[in-house]
Amino acid sequence: MFESIGSPICMPTDPSRGIAPGGGKTFYVSGLDADDSSDDYEGTDPQYPLATLAAAIAKCTQRKHDYIFVQDIYQGDTAPVLINVRNMHIIALTEGNQLGGRGVFDGQAVDACFKTYGTGGSLELAGFRLGSLGEACIEIAETSWYNHIHHCAFGHFLPAQDGILAEGNIAMQSWIIDHNFFSESLTRDGIRVGTGLWSFINHNFFFVKAGIGINIDPLNTAGVGGSTPLGGILGNTFMALIGDTPAEGWAITISTTQALVAGNKAATNGQTGTNNPYLDGSSNGVATLLNGWADNFDGPALSAAPATA
Repeated sequence: MFESIGSPICMPTDPSRGIAPGGGKTFYVSGLDADDSSDDYEGTDPQYPLATLAAAIAKCTQRKHDYIFVQDIYQGDTAPVLINVRNMHIIALTEGNQLGGRGVFDGQAVDACFKTYGTGGSLELAGFRLGSLGEACIEIAETSWYNHIHHCAFGHFLPAQDGILAEGNIAMQSWIIDHNFFSESLTRDGIRVGTGLWSFINHNFFFVKAGIGINIDPLNTAGVGGSTPLGGILGNTFMALIGDTPAEGWAITISTTQALVAGNKAATNGQTGTNNPYLDGSSNGVATLLNGWADNFDGPALSAAPATA
């Protein structure tokens, strides 16, 4: 247009291609169309995408807010994909719904789909359907900060043991996990955090079958006491399968860590058992409970208190 009117300004066809909103680069990955993608490409043109997520991450720069848009994926990457670059945004293009589209990552190795590391904080991960032959879909291998996991579905053809797993004293620091679906195919817990909760788990749906929807400090290692809670479990929905008899604490179990737990709803889908879906192991007395519980519902009725209250 500018050339046609004699302007000295020569504009490229698409000035934004390859430039991310935060000033970093934009990369594209197509893990299914082998004829149209290659890790030898630069990857900044959607018509010439990279073939693997690992190659795209290797091109990202620390703290530059690079974006990786996954056009499609299945089993092209070798699991686990290591999240070791800070300020990345990895977005699967899911046709507007994480249960549809081609953002499916089934990790064939006996390992997680993604492993997050301390050098890989401030991650945004969205739009994936994840399954694994290993312990988790996302494993927190080192304490990392400020990650945001949203609009993903955990448990696919390959079930995985846990949706999100942080073992031992590895902390999930200041994460936000929201608007995800944790399916009944998971063989243990939806989210399993081995120590205190220092993050927010909000507005997710847990279809619980084998284990616990949200299981915080399962080995009772965090100890009692501490300061004001720095995290919360807010507004999640839990559903147990028809015919199951859920164990006590099947929706949310918290051991000794502190967390604000409010506005969650758990339904046993026709069961009439008396087991409370919420279990607080922080104390044996109402006056000394360390976790703040408010307005959590068991089916259509308001639960009077956690099981220990």
